[in-house]
Amino acid sequence: MGDIAEGKVITTSRGQLGLLFLAVFIDLLGFGIIIPLLPFFAVELGASAFVYTTLAASYSIMQFIFAPLWGRISDRVGRRPIILIGIFGSFVGFLLFGLSYELWMLFASRIIAGIFTAATLTTAQAYIADSTPPQKRAAAFGMLGVAFGLGFAFGPVIGGFLSTVHFFGMSDFALPSFFAAGLSLINLVGASIWLPESLPDELKGKTVSKKHSLSLTELGRIRSYPNVALIIASFALITFAFSGFEVIFALFANHVNSSIQASTIGYILGYVGLIVILGQGAIIRPMVSKIGEKRTILTGLILTATGLVLLTLTDSLISIFIAMTPLALGVSLSNPALNSALSKSIPRDQQGSVLGTNQGMSSLMRIVGPLFAGALFEIDYRLPFIASAALLVLVSMMLLRSLRFVETFEGMESIQLVSTSAEELGYDI
Repeated sequence: MGDIAEGKVITTSRGQLGLLFLAVFIDLLGFGIIIPLLPFFAVELGASAFVYTTLAASYSIMQFIFAPLWGRISDRVGRRPIILIGIFGSFVGFLLFGLSYELWMLFASRIIAGIFTAATLTTAQAYIADSTPPQKRAAAFGMLGVAFGLGFAFGPVIGGFLSTVHFFGMSDFALPSFFAAGLSLINLVGASIWLPESLPDELKGKTVSKKHSLSLTELGRIRSYPNVALIIASFALITFAFSGFEVIFALFANHVNSSIQASTIGYILGYVGLIVILGQGAIIRPMVSKIGEKRTILTGLILTATGLVLLTLTDSLISIFIAMTPLALGVSLSNPALNSALSKSIPRDQQGSVLGTNQGMSSLMRIVGPLFAGALFEIDYRLPFIASAALLVLVSMMLLRSLRFVETFEGMESIQLVSTSAEELGYDI
């Protein structure tokens, strides 16, 4: 695979991208293991519903702060070292999670996880943008989605199962956490040996700027590229809607069926992950080829909204599984297609920073979305899903009216590469 910059062809083999997908999968597998445990562990350590919401938000606060910073640093020093740092941070976070016996320790573990997961995920997206030509980028982001799907399919199931295993007197939450830490350590060793660099030396460290990546000046600069402001705004609203669902879902499911605990939540999320694998591994590529990215995005959003509405009608565990099917399939289609559209709309040497800004905006929404969903949940347990579905329909209407597509940004790269750099959109500290 290759991309063109300053008249040179930069090649990256399928095997190298495969190593990236493997590293992301292992990282997300560990993350998935923790997901069904968190609400129950927090409650065991004395957290109220509000404190649990704050705990969930602390992870996103760290991603919001650090994702643009990691993106800027990766533009300066390369993708590989940032990915390795992120994997090491995940190891520390998982280890501390398993060792926690007070609530502040649980907070510390999630803060560490938020800081370093931002490094891995943001830089992985930039790695793909470095390594694939624009016409193949949607498929490459779809394969990254497969890594996400596999992690979220198997991780929660493993976490839920291990929480029922009593091993040498460990708590229900210690063994899954230590298992996740062990996976991260293996991942770190493997990536250190085999994962190559994707960013050419001549594109590293272009200039130094003191601008905040989310300042009015920098957001104005982003608006100068076709589609970018619209796509980032769409990502933000979609994340606002979906993050509320993610955090409140365990409480919702327990309300529908009080016997649902961590292991059952793990199995439900495992099913969602399998649907995501199907969508991003087998459906999105022919779908984009046949109907284009815009229609693929719109189809995904409508399916997700449909699933959210169906959830409000559930009264049993089986009906929850049924409602989750269109919801998961919709997410598997819309997100990689939007990622591809965003990457095509910006110059190659700014991929890390703009994708980092997008990740940061999404993290901001992951702070606000769960708090908003929690407030609605106190009014009516179905209201968060109704509001989220309505918001996704609104985003669909925005994109239907305004979204335009460019096949590639390469026609502008010869100008942009000599006049600006990703660091100019960087996050100042």
